[in-house]
Amino acid sequence: MSGGGAGAAIGGQRAKAATTRTEYYLALGDSLAAGVGSPDGKGYVPDLFKKASKKSKKEHASLVLENLACSGATTGSMIDGPGCDYSTGTQLGDAEAFLEAHPGQTAFVTIDIGANDVDDCTSGTTINETCVTNGLNAVSTNLPVILSGLTSAGGTTPIVGMSYYDPFLAAWLLGAAGRRWRNRVSGCSTI
Repeated sequence: MSGGGAGAAIGGQRAKAATTRTEYYLALGDSLAAGVGSPDGKGYVPDLFKKASKKSKKEHASLVLENLACSGATTGSMIDGPGCDYSTGTQLGDAEAFLEAHPGQTAFVTIDIGANDVDDCTSGTTINETCVTNGLNAVSTNLPVILSGLTSAGGTTPIVGMSYYDPFLAAWLLGAAGRRWRNRVSGCSTI
């Protein structure tokens, strides 16, 4: 480096350049992580990124957002596709590739996935309980596969499961069948 930059000679010795390391926030999931339905830049991923970026700057790190979320994603499509345009063909494949390409550089991963596995199980006031059961079984089967892949690729990178708002609370008003379905989907037994 020439001139008076950070690496310029000072008193016969090279001054150490101030190093700013780059860290990444990897966001995965469905429409909530993709920001669908929120004003531009107002979803939870950009909000979390903004807060984490302020903390990173205090720790001399530059945080970069890598958002691979795909609106409409299910636990199955995250693993096997189809979905958004991914170089490996799947959201999980691209996430694993990203983590492997940035060892020790990913500050954290957030994931919200599973709502679309049961989202189409209602029609008006009718609840398709078989659909709900199948969707919950898919989540139970696929989520460990997803988390195992992320852990294998990312090592000790923290993975934070994001919680959903309860889109099925209104089912409570549909009577006994609605309450049973809502409790099963939401994991609740009482309100």
